[in-house]
Amino acid sequence: IYILLFLLGLNSCVPVSKVGGQKLLKKNVIHIGDAKVSESDLDGFVQQEPNDKALGVFWIKQWIYTTVEDKRPTKFNSWLKNKIGKRPIYYNRSKALYTAEQFESYLRSKGYFNGKVICSTKESKRKIVSIYNIVAGKPYTINKIYYNFQDSVVQPYIVADTINSAIKRGDIYDAYTLDSERARVTAGLRTKGFFKFNKEFIRYRVDSALNNHSLNLFIDVLPKQFASTKEIDKIVTENHRQYKIRDINIYPNYNPLAADTTYDILELKYQRRLSDSTTNNVRFLYDSSMRVGCKTYARQISIRSNDYYNSKKVRQTYNNLARMDVTKFVNIDFVVTDTTNSDELDCLIRINRSPVHGYSIEAEGTNTAGNPGLAGNISYVNKNLFKGGELFNLRLHGALEAQQNTSDDTKAFLLFNTIEGGVDASITLSKFLLPVKPESFTHDYSPVTTISTGYNYQKRSDYTRYITNFSFGYKWHQSKKVNHVLEPIALNSVKIFTEDDFEQRLLQLDKKYQEQYRNHLLLSTNYSYIYNGQERGRQSDFFYYRMNIESSGLFLNTLNKHLSFGENTEDYGTVFNIRYAQYVRSDIDFRFYHYLNKKNVFVIRTYLGIGLPYGNSSALPFEKSYFAGGANGMRGWEIRSLGPGGYVDDYGSVYDKIGDMVIQTNMEYRFPIYDFFHGGLFLDIGNVWLLNKSDDYPLGHFDANTFAQQMAMDAGIGFRFDFDFFIIRIDTALPIRTPSRPVNDRWIDTSMIRFRDIVWNFGIGLPF
Repeated sequence: IYILLFLLGLNSCVPVSKVGGQKLLKKNVIHIGDAKVSESDLDGFVQQEPNDKALGVFWIKQWIYTTVEDKRPTKFNSWLKNKIGKRPIYYNRSKALYTAEQFESYLRSKGYFNGKVICSTKESKRKIVSIYNIVAGKPYTINKIYYNFQDSVVQPYIVADTINSAIKRGDIYDAYTLDSERARVTAGLRTKGFFKFNKEFIRYRVDSALNNHSLNLFIDVLPKQFASTKEIDKIVTENHRQYKIRDINIYPNYNPLAADTTYDILELKYQRRLSDSTTNNVRFLYDSSMRVGCKTYARQISIRSNDYYNSKKVRQTYNNLARMDVTKFVNIDFVVTDTTNSDELDCLIRINRSPVHGYSIEAEGTNTAGNPGLAGNISYVNKNLFKGGELFNLRLHGALEAQQNTSDDTKAFLLFNTIEGGVDASITLSKFLLPVKPESFTHDYSPVTTISTGYNYQKRSDYTRYITNFSFGYKWHQSKKVNHVLEPIALNSVKIFTEDDFEQRLLQLDKKYQEQYRNHLLLSTNYSYIYNGQERGRQSDFFYYRMNIESSGLFLNTLNKHLSFGENTEDYGTVFNIRYAQYVRSDIDFRFYHYLNKKNVFVIRTYLGIGLPYGNSSALPFEKSYFAGGANGMRGWEIRSLGPGGYVDDYGSVYDKIGDMVIQTNMEYRFPIYDFFHGGLFLDIGNVWLLNKSDDYPLGHFDANTFAQQMAMDAGIGFRFDFDFFIIRIDTALPIRTPSRPVNDRWIDTSMIRFRDIVWNFGIGLPF
């Protein structure tokens, strides 16, 4: 209460202006009325914005500025005033009127030619609220559209494309739509060879004298115009030209500071696809040895000699080259050949390479579900391992952690009872590796092949575990928003040696949970479809969707039947004396981001997943099971501590709680608090379930009639420190509905809330 009164005192201490008794601008209020425009679009035209308030209430920076302003001008006071403080914003009538003029101009661009904006204010003793009332009136609609072609060459291309036009009869006039259409038509022509065509050659004229709030739209397509070289003051017009690509010149080791370099030349002729009847001719100009193979770069070139200029192919080429780790920057230029009246272009591709070798050493403190620890990594990167732009990563890692355990800890190392170490290696190639030939799959999809392997050792007081993994997979872009990931081979081998007392505890559990701590082998195939509707640089609503499907054990089971690897006495199959897992698993992650304005966002996320063990497995492997809790899910519970279903853990077991099925929904409202300090209010709903009944986990199985009553719920507030390049997040959550409690007593009793009931989550980045 004292802190709140102090802050309110600060807020009330901001003085009235010392010059002319002006009043502080408190806020701007915009009443849109029946106009079909958004307030977020109008915000950009406001000429005077009030200072931001801490927590939306307190003018802290403004108070600091005015307090220090009369102090002695020391370096500290100057820093405090100009770096921490902020100059008070006083209401300015002239700026308010100019804002109204800008609003009216915007209304006219949206078809409200008779729209008006009325300025008014609401005043108190020290502050003013600036109010803008919009009277839009009836908008003008498009009656007829007329094309006026003054260039016969581009005419057939534009006419054939009018079916895709964004301008339709009956639509409300919108200058922004007209400009977008002009850009769209220009982009289309620039894929047909019209290299020098730009949107200034398309102009609009409007006839609004129809007296019925409608207008006729005239679209003029202009030819090229330039001064005559033969007659003074005479303007010459001619049709636009389609340009073809003549030579493609690549500078693979380009140095912008070495202007007088003498280059060696290497010519490469190749077919982009096996079905091509012509070859692509590319010349490499280099001043030293070719560190990266010319075929590696050639595979990334969508531009073709003897083809018409195509801006889409240029953009694809740039993206493909820029995506290679071995390139630092890429520049693509086109030059008209020096022949008279030439309609040919020379393509110049300049590539500046990044350093091939890289090293890093990392150390970090960890906190996994309340278990403190230390970790470190040593990494080596080679961006051109086999002179084909291959990215090679090698990482050595180690960690120490203090974890809970089920036995007396007599083997602790210093303060830690878990020791972990391992090595990981991966190679990434900017192409599809066999069995998919590069020529049979267009590289316009920016394909990537990744091969990775690793070995990990973990020593706990309960058990010792050895994990070996290998994966081979592809990634490719279908479009700007759609990506695919396919791993035909993902091998994971786990060998566990349990301590005697831990083994005795395992034998008391259901067989399903014993298998989580047994040797097992996974050979799986998985596929992911990813859709991301976010547009870079735009703060507008979008969807994110990811679907995963995974299958394991079918291939190994087939081999076991035909090659007789052998079965043990418990009648299950093994490979190299390790039991292999069989299951099918799929999950969906769906998110919707709704921007209330530029700074406030509402996000809703739904996550659904199910896994079905079969054949050689009676349960999903531990690492493939679903869980709830943690910093990115049900934040009111520690990781793997919720569920399954309505199971009641009377013994406080430290075994991880997992399931075969998950249903989860997260809702979060994100808002700014002060400068880089942001906040979030959230609500999490969900749980995990078993698919079959278990004696060890009563009420833990999924039942269509009761699962809704077993949904857990938590709510909380998060604090985020946004430093642009990364975000530090602290979320505090309180369980408000606990499914392990009796059916009639699952909601929280507010009178019984204690500080220790709050669950704290620390994370880097946003949860979703």
